[in-house]
Formats: sequence, structure tokens, C-alpha cells
Amino acid sequence: MFTASIRYQCSFDTFERAGYSRGQAWLLMRKSVLLAQQARTVFENETQLNNEEQQLRNETSDSPRIRLCLSLGPFGASLKPTQEFGGFYPPPYGPREYSADGPNTNFIDDEKEAIEALTVYHSERLLLFAQDSEIWSYIDMITFETVPLAREAIAIRQTMAHLEEKYIDVDKRKQWWISFVFPKGQCPQMMDMAGTKLTVPCLIRAVLSSPLRGGSSLPIPHGFGINCTDVGYLPRIINEMKGACEQIRNKIRPFLVLYPNGGGEFDEDLGVWKEGVSEKVKNEWEIALADLVGSILSSPDAQWSGVIAGGCCRCDAKQISRLSNLLKYIHIKQ
Repeated sequence: MFTASIRYQCSFDTFERAGYSRGQAWLLMRKSVLLAQQARTVFENETQLNNEEQQLRNETSDSPRIRLCLSLGPFGASLKPTQEFGGFYPPPYGPREYSADGPNTNFIDDEKEAIEALTVYHSERLLLFAQDSEIWSYIDMITFETVPLAREAIAIRQTMAHLEEKYIDVDKRKQWWISFVFPKGQCPQMMDMAGTKLTVPCLIRAVLSSPLRGGSSLPIPHGFGINCTDVGYLPRIINEMKGACEQIRNKIRPFLVLYPNGGGEFDEDLGVWKEGVSEKVKNEWEIALADLVGSILSSPDAQWSGVIAGGCCRCDAKQISRLSNLLKYIHIKQ
């Protein structure tokens, strides 16, 4: 079982737009982790009491381990309007700022400057937590979520390399993952000015290839996957990811992360979801995801070391509870 600190859209820029100073922004970001740690402590204490009661009745208990994940969104989550799903970033992070009137592009012929700027952005946020020993001790994993661009994945890898080389001892390093977003089942990044979309294999090479860029070796995430994408697109995308992993052949078996949204399309101009989701779709969401996880785990040539599954936007507590019960059944069958 996992719980994430509320940190996804936080940056100094977003807090500044809301009227907070940098000092106040950091205190709020720090508090998000402290509140998550407090919630974990309360849950574990309640679970321990429950387990002791079960032991007195000679019953077995299945106590989940709670892992606290530091949730970090892409640079696009700090923009207004947000750009998680399009990746239309202003210079130096991208070619041009998003315009509601269009046309928009995220294609850059030479990505070096954009990658370096994105590395600075992600490093600044992450170092705030890494240099606070108390906060860092509470965090179990680092999650870079809803990433729309391959070059941002490379920047994230550079961020982790910088962190691990200069600031974090080996025994204090954390597992981490990168999850991508595929609006309408496609990679948001464009490969040319005509709007041709990046392929999934190109995206995976940005995550797993080593050595990378001039022979320098960058750390490879422990896992990667898909979030905030309609569950119906997942089987095809995962098959393409699997094929790309097999072609790289670097003997790495990452875990796969899947937390799709509940359906619909997000309007980045208005900051709202456009379409309603029927009760039928809501009731079938967890079945579709659980069946997919089951097929991945039962595959004889599994490319993944494990699967983390959950829900993103528009998924409610009832759906997550039903998904949890279905995944327990799958685990028992395995």
C-alpha cells in the first residue's frame, strides 16, 4: 500500500502566484510530508492494535506496509494554464509558451538547453527535501508523475544523478519512478514541426538507455509507467513499452507503474474535465485495470519485476477500495 505526500503542483512559482513568499512556500511543502507521516503513524498504530486483537483470537492478519512517496509533477504542472498533457513549455524549457489561439508546438531541434533548464527546475525542488534530514527520513520513494516529454525524463535522470553524486549517501538513496501521460493514447511530444508524435520506444529509450548523451551514464529509474491516462489505452501502450524494453537488452527489469484516470478529457485552458463519466464506466474501471495487472503478472515472459497499480484523476475512494480487493484476489491466485 502506498500513500503520496501532497506535493505534485508545488513550486516556488505556483506559491508566488498565490501570494506566498519562498520561506512560506517551503514551510507548506515541508508540512505536506509531515502530515503524510502523521497519517501513516496513526494508521500503523491502529493496525497494530487490530493485529494484537486478532492474535488473541488466534486469527491471522495481513498488515500492509505503508510507503510514503514524494510526488513531483512535471514542469508543466507549474504553468498557467497547466501543461502536463501538452508539454508546451516557454523558453528555455521549450520552444514557445502555450497559446489558446494556437498553433502550439513542443518540438525543439536542439534539446540541450531545454534539458539543462528542466534539470535545474527539478533539482531545486528535490534538493529542498533531500537537505532536510528529518523530512528525507520519512520519504520511501520519489515519484515523477505525468511527464509529457522524453527530454524531461532525461532531465529527471540528470537530476537524480546530481542528487546521488553530491548530496545523498548510498544508504540514504531512495527508489524512484517516472510515469508518463498519454492523452488520447498518444505521446504528447512532437518529433517535427508537422506535429508527428514521438513513438513509445523513443520514450522508453530516454528512460532506460545507458550510457546516454556523450557517453555519460545516468541513473536508471527503478520503475516507470503510465498515469492520468484512460485505462482503455493501457494494453496497447504497455505492449509497446514491453517491446522497447526487450530491444534495449540492458538486463534491467523495472517495476511497472499503472494508475490511470477515471476517463474523460481535461481542458487545460479552463482547468476542468470536459466529459462526464457514466456509472457503467466507473463500475468497470477497476475490473479492466485488475484484469490487465493479472495478465501482466501471469505472463511467462514478464518484462517487469512487479506492478504498482492505483488510480489518478476522477477515481474515487470506492473505486480504489474495489481495485484493492480485486488485486488481493489476483495475488492469492498467483
